[in-house]
Amino acid sequence: MKKIVCLMVLGFSVLLVNAQKESGIVYSEHDGINKTRALWAAFLKGDKETYLSFYADSVWNGNNGPVDRKTREQFAGMMAWWNKEFKNLAITDDKPAFPDAIQYKDGGLFVQDWLRITGTHEKSGINVNWPFHNVYHFNEDGKIDVLLQYYNDDLFTEIDNSAKTVDNGTIYINHPHIVTVRKLVNAYCNEDIETMLKYYSPDAIFTDLSNKVDVVTSLKDKMNSNRSTFADLSDIRLEQIGYPDCIYYAKGDLYTVYSWWSLSFTNNDGKKYSKIPVMLSHTFDKEGRIAYENIYLSTNHLQ
Repeated sequence: MKKIVCLMVLGFSVLLVNAQKESGIVYSEHDGINKTRALWAAFLKGDKETYLSFYADSVWNGNNGPVDRKTREQFAGMMAWWNKEFKNLAITDDKPAFPDAIQYKDGGLFVQDWLRITGTHEKSGINVNWPFHNVYHFNEDGKIDVLLQYYNDDLFTEIDNSAKTVDNGTIYINHPHIVTVRKLVNAYCNEDIETMLKYYSPDAIFTDLSNKVDVVTSLKDKMNSNRSTFADLSDIRLEQIGYPDCIYYAKGDLYTVYSWWSLSFTNNDGKKYSKIPVMLSHTFDKEGRIAYENIYLSTNHLQ
């Protein structure tokens, strides 16, 4: 039996070896990679002559799929647009990725890279931190005759929209969500955790200025924190300043209430604090419950 198993394993190994077929060699250092680096260096300098010298007279160019032929002058126009519209341009490897050169036995030389371009669009003030992927094919003369590019084109939409006035929703001075926020604030001042819980989604998350941007608190932890606060403070009051805004955002299809308050309280030592400015932001889910709460309160006022 042992002999049979060994023969079976040996047979599978032979099949795996026979199933492999080498079609080319992959290089991490290659003249083709040097050419693509020099191409983008010339691009950044706006050196039209050097930049175009890397291209064949006609290039098959694909952008996120569709492929058509472009002339050298069309590539020159692209380079001119970037250099005219942006300042402080830089192009680097999108690490940890690095370029590969692949010499196929049938098919010639391909280079692929993963790059990141940074800079500022001067007209809109948009800061660009934009990854893009390129696949280049070199012809027998060592010129690029195919360039396939992949990227998220939301950047160009954002730049186009920056020159327009575009509505993104509606502002309400009165709205049921505003009423909910007022009731929530009243429950907080009354130290009524049970009532507060009625206004939150079970999956609600919380942030505030005392935490880092990417640190969020769960509903359970937030209510425990409130219990500790209520044990340490008394006579908590929040006086509304101005009026809240309820904003419906078309982008994202959500409602957020912004409200402004003046906070006062007394601590366990009998020390009174008053007129502490607070801004609250509450975003609501489809069921009308609060899914996200952010508190803007400077701790400097508590020192």
